[in-house]
Amino acid sequence: MLNFHNKLIYLPQNTNRMVKLLTILFLTLSLTCSASESDTLRNDTLMSTPGFSAYFKGGTVVKKNSMGEVIEGVLAVDTDLWTTGPLVFFASGFKIKINERGYVYSGVSVANFIALACNNNFYEFKGKTPIAFDSQGLVVEGFLAQSVEFVTVDGIHFWTMPGTDIRFYSSGKVMHATLSATEKLSINQNEKIAFWAHRQITFSPEGYVSQGVTAKKTTFVDRNGNTVTKQQGDVVRFDSNGLLIE
Repeated sequence: MLNFHNKLIYLPQNTNRMVKLLTILFLTLSLTCSASESDTLRNDTLMSTPGFSAYFKGGTVVKKNSMGEVIEGVLAVDTDLWTTGPLVFFASGFKIKINERGYVYSGVSVANFIALACNNNFYEFKGKTPIAFDSQGLVVEGFLAQSVEFVTVDGIHFWTMPGTDIRFYSSGKVMHATLSATEKLSINQNEKIAFWAHRQITFSPEGYVSQGVTAKKTTFVDRNGNTVTKQQGDVVRFDSNGLLIE
């Protein structure tokens, strides 16, 4: 019986010595190649990924799949690469992540570019900031170059602060954004609370606010039925019923 990486391997008692050695070698190689590896590059190095070759930066770590192909690493030079969606000019000095088909799904673009988000709207995304795509090539996270108007589940309009990050659920609903102005937004079907401008706000999958910063002194009901008063500027979190989470 052998133990490789916490895996028990049983060999017949009558197996001869040479076969045992070959079996051990084969199993060792198989187990080694089955996991992803990480290497630190001494110099800028041209390396293969599942879909292309690119220069990766010396002194940084690259992560490789079982075939020895890079699936995560820091670019050494600005490079045009296909994402799961559009062609994007990715910036050197930043990490990219590559899927098994050889398409980039996360990185940092050199300049502003326009792309389709997962809510089926086109937006201009800011360069030199992280961008992430889903498997269909739709943006799920990025930094909006301009102020953009969104509508909540109950029809309230709000604008985002330019240059701030936006994240979407797979449904296309906004997960989080940064308000450009103080807004009254719903925490459930019946209650609206004023949230502070220039602060990040998080929405539940249902479209109600699950976290934000209070714009004024406000009294809430928590999950134990107690009333709790929060001051202007306090971070508040809510459960799926709109009850305060301490």
